[in-house]
Amino acid sequence: MSNQQFQDQPINDGFDLANRRSSAIGNVVIGYTTVDGSHVTLRKWCGLLILDCRHQVVEQYRDGTFALLFRLTRGRYIVGYATGNGKLFRGELFKGTCEEAKQLAQRKSSELSSLDRIFSNLF
Repeated sequence: MSNQQFQDQPINDGFDLANRRSSAIGNVVIGYTTVDGSHVTLRKWCGLLILDCRHQVVEQYRDGTFALLFRLTRGRYIVGYATGNGKLFRGELFKGTCEEAKQLAQRKSSELSSLDRIFSNLF
């Protein structure tokens, strides 16, 4: 396929990113965060890099968890909940405004932290 033919291919709104580079089911993204000072990266379970730029910590909680978003192109985001440095990130691909992405990140964080508390009390 020539370079021109490749450029003419339809764009998949970024959802292909999840299928090629991270653990994903539909638009759900699962990975691990690494925090170095104020810099956050998203990695696969085996340590390979998924995203290394355009992140924003939307809200940080007392237990060390945080609501997080990564900006992609064309109004797309990966939004979700990170349990801390070197720990699990659960989120989803989202298309909308930055404000909507921030609100979704906070909602997802609230839902997932509630589940974490329930499961930690069970075991």
